[in-house]
Amino acid sequence: MKLRLHDSFSTILMVEQGLGYSIMPMDEETEALYQIKSFDMIPAISRSINLLQKNDGLLTNGAKNFAKFVQTHRDAL
Repeated sequence: MKLRLHDSFSTILMVEQGLGYSIMPMDEETEALYQIKSFDMIPAISRSINLLQKNDGLLTNGAKNFAKFVQTHRDAL
């Protein structure tokens, strides 16, 4: 049986209830909240992420500053 979920919370709860396993980003704080165990993937898995914005370029000042920060520091992220 295959199940597809679109949010992390449901996925974690299903794993916690013994309904399989999942490969997803996880941090120690989230892991501590549930009765689950995570394992590091060896070799490490990486993926590309993109910054999306509206075509018309109408952004709030906060959104503009965030986009500028991400673009400036993209190599460190």
